[in-house]
Amino acid sequence: MTKTTRFQELRFEEVKLLEIEAPRMSRYLVINEDGDVMPKTNIQPGIPRVLLFMLGKILAKMLGFNTESTVTPGDISVLTNLKGEELSKLLEANPFIVYVGHGRYRINTWFLSQILDELEKLYTSSSNSDTVMG
Repeated sequence: MTKTTRFQELRFEEVKLLEIEAPRMSRYLVINEDGDVMPKTNIQPGIPRVLLFMLGKILAKMLGFNTESTVTPGDISVLTNLKGEELSKLLEANPFIVYVGHGRYRINTWFLSQILDELEKLYTSSSNSDTVMG
């Protein structure tokens, strides 16, 4: 057994998962030719907006529009209206967001199905007002 074979079970094929979930993701966002994330619904500041933005960043990189799929605490602060300790607590408590080093975060696509389930619940429950509460 080679070293590569022994570690194969640790490999996560993110691209395959994103391809499978593409129809669900397309309900909530599109990526323009500049690589900007364009939500298809009004999402109020908070975790849903952060998750949608982070998901869009990964998709924009995969589509070749951007070279970066991570965000800074400043980006997250703008999306949540939180700063300092409140922001730190939010990031530490959320399993859907992971720290990847150098002061940057990304969505944990291992939980992509659950993230989309949560967005679906929020979007469906607010479809009358066209607003997702964060």
